Amino acid sequence: MPKSHRIEEAVGEVLEAQAALGAIPVQVVVELGRTRLTIKQLMELAEGSIVELDGLAGEPMDMLIDGRKIAEGEVLVANGKLGIRLTNTVAPGARRAVLK
Repeated sequence: MPKSHRIEEAVGEVLEAQAALGAIPVQVVVELGRTRLTIKQLMELAEGSIVELDGLAGEPMDMLIDGRKIAEGEVLVANGKLGIRLTNTVAPGARRAVLK
């Protein structure tokens, strides 16, 4: 088989693999902030309790996959649901590294 046909075959296989990987769902977490509570404070939480977080209103929120930051953005409401408008993302190569 000529070299050009082998290259075309290899490229086709890579594209098929990318398409298959693109269909795999991953869990995405948007972190609003963190805090530390004592066990006593945790046990006292009840409906209506307010837990203050270290994130400030208006600060960018982190988007995480597998505990690794892939983007940050602003919280917004879209169609009655919370969403995030991305303002900064890590490079695509770094995002692929998160999925490995």
